[in-house]
Amino acid sequence: MISQRSAAALGLVGGTALLLSGCGSPQGGGASSEPVTGGELVVASLPAVIDPHATTSRSNWMVAASVCEGLFANAADTSIQDGLVESYEYDVDAGVYTLDLREGVPFHEGGQLTAADVVASLDRYADSDPGELFNSLVEKVAETDELTVTITTVNPTGAIPALLSTPDTGAYVMSASSLEAAGDDELSSLDCTGPYRLDEFTVDRQATASRFDE
Repeated sequence: MISQRSAAALGLVGGTALLLSGCGSPQGGGASSEPVTGGELVVASLPAVIDPHATTSRSNWMVAASVCEGLFANAADTSIQDGLVESYEYDVDAGVYTLDLREGVPFHEGGQLTAADVVASLDRYADSDPGELFNSLVEKVAETDELTVTITTVNPTGAIPALLSTPDTGAYVMSASSLEAAGDDELSSLDCTGPYRLDEFTVDRQATASRFDE
């Protein structure tokens, strides 16, 4: 998560495009050794959907990758790093992962991350096409306490962190309240914990977001 966040936007620029502003190089070009708040990044495509559980196409996870986070994260060197997980243990004999969550992580629409949000997100992910393999390996996802989640596997497997690492998978964590409100419908907004908050999304036209300062 980016610690310093300021104004940003993703939007329609010269057709169907994604505009991300909030951090970049100073106006006028030229390299700078110091990070500068401001600037724009234009991506020349916009996904048809923003619900990461509704599609297996990674290109359609573009918006979710900017506004959401997963329990684990894929690093540039292909290693798997902790994301919303503070630490975890794996009991090979029992086939149980115990995940301790980061404390005090805020959601864009208010409230803080709890185990209930993770359980709701993983249950929904397991029921989706992108989560088919995860679902086949997992017997149960449960809330142990407010910041602890257990994942019981059908058989012992070390694959769970990789299957929950973003952005290589669609296993993003969203607030339980937003998922409950959507029911069985595709998400038209994303209440997540990432560095940008989604303000607006219009299919095939624009996505607008702002940097999240909390």
